[in-house]
Amino acid sequence: MVPSFLGCFPSIHTLHVQSGGGDEPIGEPNFNFWLEASPIKCLKSTLRKVVAKNFRGYGSEFSFLRFIWERAKVLQKLVVDLASGDDPALIEEIRTKLKSVCVKRVKGRNSMFMLRSGGSRWCLKIASNLTRSDPFDF
Repeated sequence: MVPSFLGCFPSIHTLHVQSGGGDEPIGEPNFNFWLEASPIKCLKSTLRKVVAKNFRGYGSEFSFLRFIWERAKVLQKLVVDLASGDDPALIEEIRTKLKSVCVKRVKGRNSMFMLRSGGSRWCLKIASNLTRSDPFDF
């Protein structure tokens, strides 16, 4: 569904995604699913920033981030907000996995990833402030 959804927004610059609220992943991660996705225009030309909120470290989440990292040609920043920042061992494990996902650099692209812990920072009051250029970025 996500590749089809992204196809509806060919000029998007920032993508905010939030993982579901379940405690267990649904099914096995399948990176081949993402490889079979048809070309998505915003990944080729406009997507500069991706923020993954409520990230738990499931294989399916890493597959999605890998797909975005490898295909978004002008991506500058990938931000991962952890669902819970209480477990230092889990944070380090996720950081290590993200480094392996983000190891492949697209030629000519200077991008970075950032890991934030401490739970979701999303707030309706801030997000509904129309004077902000990106109401979800705080």
